[in-house]
Amino acid sequence: MARKSMAYDHAAYTTRQVDHLTGPAAAASTAIRKFVAFTDIKIKSIGGNVRVAGTHDAAGYELINGVTSFATLTAGTLTAGASIVAYTGNQTLASGGYINVKTLADSATLAADFYIEYELIPGAEVTV
Repeated sequence: MARKSMAYDHAAYTTRQVDHLTGPAAAASTAIRKFVAFTDIKIKSIGGNVRVAGTHDAAGYELINGVTSFATLTAGTLTAGASIVAYTGNQTLASGGYINVKTLADSATLAADFYIEYELIPGAEVTV
């Protein structure tokens, strides 16, 4: 893949970006989705909405940066359409780095849609 350096005033650097992930119902402790950084980015927030309610108070998702867990989004038995409390922080991902979304124990019936809000780190190269 080719790489190019973007100007500091390019819209990709000056505005936050949002990607969406659909999380299916899956067995407990299963990686269900992966978000891969196409350049150096800083994650600003991650949250979601329940599509199918969980059946246990501990149902939810673990967020893993590479191999390091950095947050838990607990949904419990929230009803469909309810918001999952968002992670707000500053996780940094290098180009090619990734965040795994993994189900917690007792989350087999829970399904949710997620958003990942991020910003590009100025001076980063973009893979095209």
